[in-house]
Amino acid sequence: MKHKVLSLLLFGAMLVGFCACEEPIDFVNGHEYVDLGLTSGTLWATCNVGATNPEDAGDYFAWGETTPSTNYAWENYKWANGSRTKLTKYCNKAKCGNEGYTDELVTLEAADDAATANWGDKWRMPTIIEFSELRYECDWFWTDNYNNTGVNGYIVTSKKNGNSIFLPTAGYRGGTNGLTDVGSVGYYWSSSFGTNVSIPLYGQTLSIDINPDNGVQLDVFQRCAGLSVRPVCSAGSASGETKQTYDITLDVNDSNMGYVSGAGTYKKNVGITIQATAYDGYRFVRWSDGNTEHSRMIVVMKDITLTAIFEEHNDYEYVDLGLTSGLLWATCNIGATYPEGFGERFAWGETAPKTEYSWSTYVYNTYDYIYGRDDYNLTKYNTNGRYGPVVDKKTTLEASDDAATVNWGWSWRMPTKAEQDELLTECTWMRKIVNGINGYCVTGKNGNAIFLPIEDTYDYYWSSSLYESSPDCAYGFLLAPEDLHEQSASKRHYGLPIRPVRSPQQ
Repeated sequence: MKHKVLSLLLFGAMLVGFCACEEPIDFVNGHEYVDLGLTSGTLWATCNVGATNPEDAGDYFAWGETTPSTNYAWENYKWANGSRTKLTKYCNKAKCGNEGYTDELVTLEAADDAATANWGDKWRMPTIIEFSELRYECDWFWTDNYNNTGVNGYIVTSKKNGNSIFLPTAGYRGGTNGLTDVGSVGYYWSSSFGTNVSIPLYGQTLSIDINPDNGVQLDVFQRCAGLSVRPVCSAGSASGETKQTYDITLDVNDSNMGYVSGAGTYKKNVGITIQATAYDGYRFVRWSDGNTEHSRMIVVMKDITLTAIFEEHNDYEYVDLGLTSGLLWATCNIGATYPEGFGERFAWGETAPKTEYSWSTYVYNTYDYIYGRDDYNLTKYNTNGRYGPVVDKKTTLEASDDAATVNWGWSWRMPTKAEQDELLTECTWMRKIVNGINGYCVTGKNGNAIFLPIEDTYDYYWSSSLYESSPDCAYGFLLAPEDLHEQSASKRHYGLPIRPVRSPQQ
């Protein structure tokens, strides 16, 4: 249970983009900072306190404490005499103070500032006003794979000079329990006391959330909880130490098959886009680091050498059904060589067929019994903690988990629920037997058609969309002989066929 009591300011939806501008990276007391060109001149550190890389969570601190704890609870909080109603510092309400104690302090003193105590007197925790400036004067770009580390968070890019920092969704600590909300939410302490909260038990924070409805907010959190700290320093503190540049070197396995763009020399922490483009008759497979996105964003943190891997590609056939979206549908299922072929079957989020389709063999399930279940404990694509230990709020398959992309190449993917709905509503569906196989002939407004075979008495076809209210399931077509064709949901471990799609520009 989160202990937030008030959302002070709800910001808009996640913003896009960051540009490849050069930026100065300097050091103060041995720690790196980035000049984001903010109005106040505030300089932001590249890492959390206790971290050595931007993607690391670092240490967790109660508000006003300067060392990590083993028990983030009121009875263990430094500035409370064993109880949340017995505060001994930073208290403006007698009813919350120890024996009526008040001091009217509203900003952490240097001795109680985790950034100052751990990084030296030139560093400090940001005020809530400085968090607000960071929000309004920067664009916030969500990534679920920062620099190919698999870490979720926001790349925060200045609207003024294009320089960037990264804030990971590091979750929080409460009591003696482990981490909560890692990968879905991050909380960062400011040095500001929650003065406009009715009781002084809270410190003000910056909250970053994977959920676009929450997005980036100024929030409050109970002071005894363990949150992350991202230090700042004033422009006058900058020492002007060494500036760093790094080389991004790109190559291809065969220059006859395609080319790459985005190589160059950049200052550290700059966001850039690299891209691999295949020539006709070939397709991009992956980068040498295993990433399968032909166009990808990276933040420069070191010298990087990557090779784009291309291969010959006899493309799969598709049909333009004249849909509003322009989406193109394949003529065959994955693993089939003709339209009435059933092809191969896949569990949702898996990219290879197998012999047993059960929760015990499902890739994103674990049997740890922590949740009192004997069937599923989801480890990815989960919107509800009752269904498993990892709540990442991912609702659409990533390319690496999309059987169409992995098996047919980056230009192909599984359709979303909305795209399957479009096929249902904009096309005419007719029962048909083709070469002895039952199925549906689906005819578009332009007269073009595809055939979807039914292997048994009925069949499902996967979409890439999670069934959010019950994340052990995912959406798909339900096709049955009784002239039944509708959107439905199936258990994710079931083995179902897949009919790929592609965008018209690919």
